Parts: sequence; structure tokens; C-alpha cells
Amino acid sequence: MLKKLLTILLCLSLSLSYISISPNTGVEFFRPEITYAAEDASGTCGTSLTWTFVASTGRLTISGTGAMTNYIYSDSTPWYSFNSSITKLTLNSGMTSISNNAFVNCSNITGTLTIPSGVTSIGSFAFANCSGFTGSLTIPSGVTSIGSSAFQECEGFASLTIPSSVTSIGSYAFAGCIGLKGSLTIPSGITSISEATFMGCEGFTGALTIPSSVKSIGEFAFGACDGLASITVPDSVTSITGQFVFTVSSSSALVINCHYGSAADTFIKKYNSKRCNNLYDATISGVSSKTHTGSAITQPSLVLTAKTYANPSGVAITKDTDYTVSYSNNTNVGTATVTVTGTGNYSGTLSRTFSITAAPSPSPTVGTPGNISYSSLQWGSTLTAPSNPTGGTRTRWEY
Repeated sequence: MLKKLLTILLCLSLSLSYISISPNTGVEFFRPEITYAAEDASGTCGTSLTWTFVASTGRLTISGTGAMTNYIYSDSTPWYSFNSSITKLTLNSGMTSISNNAFVNCSNITGTLTIPSGVTSIGSFAFANCSGFTGSLTIPSGVTSIGSSAFQECEGFASLTIPSSVTSIGSYAFAGCIGLKGSLTIPSGITSISEATFMGCEGFTGALTIPSSVKSIGEFAFGACDGLASITVPDSVTSITGQFVFTVSSSSALVINCHYGSAADTFIKKYNSKRCNNLYDATISGVSSKTHTGSAITQPSLVLTAKTYANPSGVAITKDTDYTVSYSNNTNVGTATVTVTGTGNYSGTLSRTFSITAAPSPSPTVGTPGNISYSSLQWGSTLTAPSNPTGGTRTRWEY
């Protein structure tokens, strides 16, 4: 009995040694702590696919045609026992799928990753925790699905390209890819952005526009994407799960562009109203150039038209109820600015400039020469000289 108990405790301790929690996503990975001595090896990994490993170079090569064997568990791949010795990976053309768990925890692989153009699917955890990859991660055109956690914790990739052929991306697919930078484009065929798909991708920058094909967004989908300037959520999104979908640090400038009355508008006002911008595509009309008067100049004909969930083509909204108006540099000749700021149901700001031009100088009326009194002459007066019937020398007057 004692021997059996010790055996159970030993097995439990070994299994626990495989568990590691990611600091970027908080998701558990199974990471082997036992390293086996590697030697040249080979075998099959699909009906018509083979693999070879050369110990002296650390290179694992997959060759042949067709689909890869589906590895249900992380420890079921043929190279699992020496995956820490794999430092280079070559995937030859001809393969059509990369299976679940194919290269999970092969964290010592370095260099760029080239996925063959014939691949149509990338399985769950296929490259999870392959943190040594660098360069651009380009998903080839033809891939239609990317599994859950497929590239989770691949911290070394610098940029990401997802082709329009992709219609499904699983949860946590790119979570913790903290090295990704530049813009993010989501394919127009995607209908759902799953839980934590891009969580922790803090290096993405610029404006992200979610395509109108998307109907739902899962919890933590863009959590900690601090570098993004804006995320535009279309009216097609009718379901947003959880309260941390767009949660970022307080120092992030992220704003959520949406239309008043949409699911995104309701969501962001509830959980982080200061980041809501439902005037992002509103239009200002009725602003025109003005002539200098010496006083502050306004734009009384200004009209603000906002697109809403109920009126996607736009509707004129009400000054002082839905927005306020302010001005700067609107007294002197030059360029003035009018700014509208949402209030009540609306939020966000828009600005337009207009010109203030100098008033034209008055033109004096000059009569014929003669005697004239200047004692009461004022600016803008008309000078009328008495008649000079006998002729004489004309005099030019200036004032």
C-alpha cells in the first residue's frame, strides 16, 4: 500500500513539474523539465509525411505531401522527448496542414518561420511557446483556420500578416505575442473574434478597423493592446462578452470608435466611458470664411451630422443637448478653429478650421479743387470740394 502511495505521489509531482503559467496571459503551458540526449532520428508524421532530425545541426525537417497527423496531446509528437534540442525548423512544400500541438514548447527554435503555401489549416497550440522565432509571421494565402493558442507566447515575431482567406481564428491564437508591432488587419471573412485572441499584443499601433463581417467579440480579445490608437467597432457586432474586452493600462490613449446606440457604444459606456468616441465619423457643415470685424467670430450656420445605429446614413443632432461648440483664434485675421465636443449621449471631438480675412479699406470720393475745412473730417467722410468755375490748378488730396 505504501509503495502504491509513493508511486502516485511521484507521478503527481512529475506531472506538476510540467505546468508553467505564462506571465503575459496567465494561461498554463505544459513544459517538460526533462531533457533527453538527442541523436539523429526520423519517422512519419502523416500518411505521406516524414520527419527527420539531425542532432549536429538541431534541424527538424518535415517533408512529403498531405495532412499532418493530429496530435491530441502535447507529449504525443514523435519529437516530444527531444524538443528542447530542436533549434531549426524546415517545413517543406507539399504539406497541407500543421496539426494540433505540432511544435508546442519548441522554445529553442530560432530564426524565421516559413509556412508552406499549400497549408490550409494551423492547429491549436501548433507553435505555442515557440518564443525563439523572429522576423515577420506571414500566414500564407490559402489558410482558412488558425486554431486556439496556435501562436500563443511567440514573443519574438515582429509583425503579423493574416490573409483574407482566413475565416476562423481560435481563442488565444496570438495572445502574449508581445513583440508584434505595426498595424493589425483582421480579414473580412472573420465572423467572430474569440476570447483573448490578441490579448497582450501591446506592440500593435495605429488604427484597427474591425470588419463588418464580425458579429461577436469575446472576453479579453484586445486586452492589454496598449499601443493601439483606436479600434473601430462596426454596427454588425451585436455581442460583446465580459467586461475586459478592451481593457488597457491607464496610460494608453486607446479610444473605441462606434455609433451611438450600437452594442459597442452600450458596452464601452458601461465599462470605460472615457474611451468612447461615437462622433468619430460625424460631419460638420455650414462652416465658412468670415470677414474681420474686430470681435470674436462664430459659425451660426454650423450643423453636426452623426451616424447612429438607428440612422446609419446620419442625422443632424442638437447643439447644447448633444454637443457643445468652442472656438480658438477667432478674433484676429488668420486661421480660426471651431471644435465640437459630444455631450449627453455623444462623446468625442471634431474640429474644423476657417479663414478670417481683412476687411477692405474704404475708398474716398474726391471732388473738384477749392477751399475746404478739415476741422470736422472723420474717417470714412466724403470730401466734396467747392466748384471752381474759373479753372486753375488741381490739387491731389491724401488722407
